[in-house]
Order: sequence, then C-alpha cells, then structure tokens
Amino acid sequence: TISTEEEINILFVGRIYRQKNLHRVIEAIELLNNQKYNLKYNVVGSIIDKEYFEKLKQSNFFNYLGEKNKEEVLSIMNDNDLFIMPSENETFGLVYVEAITQNLPILFTENEGIDQYFPKNKYGVAVNAYDVN
Repeated sequence: TISTEEEINILFVGRIYRQKNLHRVIEAIELLNNQKYNLKYNVVGSIIDKEYFEKLKQSNFFNYLGEKNKEEVLSIMNDNDLFIMPSENETFGLVYVEAITQNLPILFTENEGIDQYFPKNKYGVAVNAYDVN
C-alpha cells in the first residue's frame, strides 16, 4: 500500500498540448489528493499550446520543469515514482521505454502506442485515456 503521508512524484515528459491529456491527469491527481494523498505532477517538455499550458499551471501541484536534454531527463526520471502519459492517439512513444529503463513504472493508453508490446502489468498499467478514474 501507499502511505498517504509521503509525497508521490508523477512525471510527464513530452510535448505539451491537449491530446497528451495532462488535464485529465490533473483531475485524477486532484481526486486522489482530496483523499489525503500527496501527489505532485512534474512536467518536462516543450509548450506547444500556450493557452492549454496556462490552464494546467493553475493547479497547485503542477510543477513545470521546462525543456531538458536527454541526460537531464534520465536524472529527473530517477527522482520520480511513476511516469504517466495516457495520450489520445499515441504512437509507440519512445519515452515510455526510456522510463522503463530507469525502473520507473508507467501508466499508458490502452489499445494505443506500447500497449500489448509487453506482458500485461509487467512494467505498468494501460488505462482509458478518457476516464480520470
């Protein structure tokens, strides 16, 4: 079980725009934090949709780390507990594999991208990209 007292760091690495679903991840984190969890959402990447980004950063647990090079991203991955990117219409997504190589569990979109490349629940969990639960 996860202690509600310890901070849980969730990571996103990628281009920041609506189809990457950061807003739904924020909704899910809010639901969990309202149940006394302490989740923080660390985000790395280039801002593609500035208006969307402005809405995201209104959340008090949204932590934008900026754009980073590959070495910096690998270091950041080691400081996080979970990689999450439940994108709409995801391609393979090499960043998932990079997270796995850093022993970071992943949450990814079911029936998209890397889903079914690995044994079920071995490296992470496939989720419905449209359901915050």
